[in-house]
Amino acid sequence: MLARMFGLLSSLLLLIVFTGQVLSGAGLCCSDKHIKTGLRCESCHGAAKPDAGATVGMARCLSCHGPYKELAKRTEIMFRNPHADPHSGDLPCDMCHHGHRADENYCSSCHKE
Repeated sequence: MLARMFGLLSSLLLLIVFTGQVLSGAGLCCSDKHIKTGLRCESCHGAAKPDAGATVGMARCLSCHGPYKELAKRTEIMFRNPHADPHSGDLPCDMCHHGHRADENYCSSCHKE
């Protein structure tokens, strides 16, 4: 009986975590998140069919998500606020956010916690 209850609780916990990740957009790349909100390629790239390998500059990101100080203020509830970098000031957005591949935590390349 106890083993069955443990198995059921474990399954429920996994379902809750997985559902939370899907609903939050965890694991999606920037373009996926932007498309889900109704934005189009030209919203970031300035062209409906950007050249292969076209990048998006920080100024374009901050035109919607900035200014940088306000972005840092909105994310101050995070365990380590990546937008309040104590080392070098304002990190370029593409250090963590990659247009067409999953985001990464740049800080974790040195900080293991």
